[in-house]
Amino acid sequence: MNTPLPFTRRQFIQKSAVASAAITVPFILPSGLRSQNAPSKKITVGIVGCGNIADSHFPPLLGSPESVRVVAVCDVDSVRLAAGAARVNQAYGNKDCQTYGDFRELNQRTEIDAIFVCTPDHWHALIAIDALRHGKDVYCEKPLTLTIAEGRALVDTARKYNRVA
Repeated sequence: MNTPLPFTRRQFIQKSAVASAAITVPFILPSGLRSQNAPSKKITVGIVGCGNIADSHFPPLLGSPESVRVVAVCDVDSVRLAAGAARVNQAYGNKDCQTYGDFRELNQRTEIDAIFVCTPDHWHALIAIDALRHGKDVYCEKPLTLTIAEGRALVDTARKYNRVA
């Protein structure tokens, strides 16, 4: 006689995925950011692109003030740039968010740990490679690159600079 399980196969997979993510996520971050001697317990983030894609990234980033701090936003559209900065400033209750019209200026900031690339697909590889060269880790929605050559260049750059993309 078969006894019913306390949960379905789908529930088991979901719970396993959550547990796996909880265990894995701390190891994705560089050890210098996780250690007791880390210069800051917060990961500083810059967001490149403040349009529709960024809309889904703002809430979790701004909702984790104990571990993540958005310090800069970048967009070529001045209206979206102002809206992105206003969203960050409102969440933190200040006016400290720096704005940039050129991603290369944002990537040059040494105190930024990671970049979220929220631009149209054809910009992903260029922005990500530039960020990696400047010592940033990169988060980007798919597709990360459009061609095999772009993907190879991005992987090679991430390895060369010991960064995560």
